[in-house]
Amino acid sequence: MIESEVTSFKYPNGECQRVQKVAFDSWSQPEFLFPPYSERSFERLCDLYENYIIPKCPWIFGRLILFRLPDDMDVPFSFETERYGAVADKLTAAAIALRRGAVIIGKTPVFTNSAVREFWKSLEQRNCVRVICGYLPNTTILPVGNRCGFLSECEENAALKFNSSFFIMDRFDCASAYDSIGTVTGLLVKDGFVSSPPMYMREALIIKKDGSCEVTVPKLSDLNIEINSRSFDAGNYKIYTRPSCRMTPKHGGKDLVIIDTKVAAVHKGGNTFVPSSGCVLAADEADAVPGDTVIYRGYEDVLFGIQAGNSAVINGKKTEGFKSPFYNIRKLWSTSYPPSLYPLDYKKDRAPRMALGHDAAGRPVIVWAEGAGKLSYSPGKDSCGASLSEMADICLKLGLVNAVNLDGGGSAQILLNNRRSLLISDRTADNSEAERAVPAGIMIR
Repeated sequence: MIESEVTSFKYPNGECQRVQKVAFDSWSQPEFLFPPYSERSFERLCDLYENYIIPKCPWIFGRLILFRLPDDMDVPFSFETERYGAVADKLTAAAIALRRGAVIIGKTPVFTNSAVREFWKSLEQRNCVRVICGYLPNTTILPVGNRCGFLSECEENAALKFNSSFFIMDRFDCASAYDSIGTVTGLLVKDGFVSSPPMYMREALIIKKDGSCEVTVPKLSDLNIEINSRSFDAGNYKIYTRPSCRMTPKHGGKDLVIIDTKVAAVHKGGNTFVPSSGCVLAADEADAVPGDTVIYRGYEDVLFGIQAGNSAVINGKKTEGFKSPFYNIRKLWSTSYPPSLYPLDYKKDRAPRMALGHDAAGRPVIVWAEGAGKLSYSPGKDSCGASLSEMADICLKLGLVNAVNLDGGGSAQILLNNRRSLLISDRTADNSEAERAVPAGIMIR
C-alpha cells in the first residue's frame, strides 16, 4: 500500500510551504530507475544554463561549449593519446579533441586544426553543440552524456517514482576530460549489487537485509574491486579520488580510470587526471582495457542503499549542521568536486528538498518540500522552499526516525501514478513546469 498526504503551513515571516509525504510498505519494493535518454534533455540543459545558471552568477563562468554525440555519429579522433591514455568511448575522445583544438573568442569558435573545425560543423548540423557565455574569457568543454531522461516519460505504469542521487551537471564538476554531464555520483546499491560506488564522504541511508537501518558514511575502501575476475584488495593497489587528489603521482604501472561500473580509460606511468565522477586505481600490473566491467563486492548484506546527504534525522534526532567534509570544500580543498558551489547556509538557504527515510514502524517514507519557481515567485502564495535545517524539522514533524536528503533543486519531484501533486521548481516565465532530465530515479512498480 502507498499512502500520500500533502500539507501546507506558513513560516513565521508569512511565507508559504507545501510538503508531500509518501509512505510505502517495504524496502524490498523500491528499484533504481535509469530513464532512457531523451533527445530533449540536451536542449533543456542548455536552456537551463542560458536562462538561469549563467545569468545568476555570470562573473564565475567563462565561455562554455556544451555538446553531445548522437549514437550514430562517428568521431574522427584517436581514442588514445599520450596525455590521457586509451579511453573507452567516443564522447571522451571528442572532449579531449575539443579541449585541445577549440576556443571561444568573444562568442565565436576558433579552431586550431581542420579536423576539429569539420567535427564542429557536424555537431552544428545536428543541433548538438551550444556556446553559452559568462563574463570570463576562458573556454570550458562540457560533454553531455546520453544518460538523462525524464521520469514522467518512462515506466508510466509505475505506482511511485521519485528522483534520487546527485549527478554531474555543473560546469565545475567536469574537472577532467573523463567527466561528462549526467553521471551519477554516489552509492546506489540494491540487493547487494552496487551500480554506483560511494564517493566524497557523504552520508548514506543503508537498509540491511536483516531489516536494520543506519545513516552512515560508506567508503570506497570498504569494498573489493573486481575487474576481469581479479580482485583488487587492500595492499595490491592504490585508489586516488577527489578532492584530496587532482592527479596521480608518477609510477611504473597502470592507472585505471573508473567511472560507475566501467573502466573509462587506461593510462600508463601515472600523472593521470582524477575524475570528479569516479576514481583512479593505480597498480603495478592491471590486466584491463577501456570498457571493461568493474564489480564492487562487500555490500552483499545490503537490501537498499543510497548516498546523497546531508542527513536530516539520525535515530530520532535532528541533524544540526553539515556532517561531511564534502560540504566544506571551500575551507578544506582547492580541488573541485560536485556540487562545487556548496557549502550553502545550512539554516537560511531555501530550495526544493527531498528526503528519504523511515518512520518509527520501519515504513519507508519519501518527503518532498516544494520550492519556488526559478523565474517567478509570489511570496505568501507560492512555496518558498526549505533550508536543510527546516527540512530536518519537517522530517521530524512527519515522524521520520532516520532520513537523508536526496538530490533537491530542480530535480525534486514525486510522481504517483505518473502525476505530481506539487510543482517542480524549473518553470518557464508563464509558470509552466519544465521537468529536468535525470540519469537515475527510484520507483515502485
